[in-house]
Amino acid sequence: MCKFPLEEDPSTFLPRPVIVLAIESLDVLSVKVTKHAPRDNNDVPIVKWVYAGLNFPSTARVSKTIMIDKSQFIYKLGFLHSDDLNEIQTAYIKFILSQV
Repeated sequence: MCKFPLEEDPSTFLPRPVIVLAIESLDVLSVKVTKHAPRDNNDVPIVKWVYAGLNFPSTARVSKTIMIDKSQFIYKLGFLHSDDLNEIQTAYIKFILSQV
């Protein structure tokens, strides 16, 4: 769980679960998680959401991946199942490659 900036006002933060893809010295590459259903190919349903410690069926929005300062992290919810993590990592790589 971290303080995630709102898209419409990046100076305002809301607590939200994220998926950590990479950790740098001070920043963490984080994928936004939402309880809304997938909207497009850049959204990956988290199949084993209970295993991950989430309260609702959830979606990873790989197009909403940002670097977040480590100080914004509040607590750890749990671990993604390796199947879900692999799907999200693959979708993130495809998303990044489509942007080049």
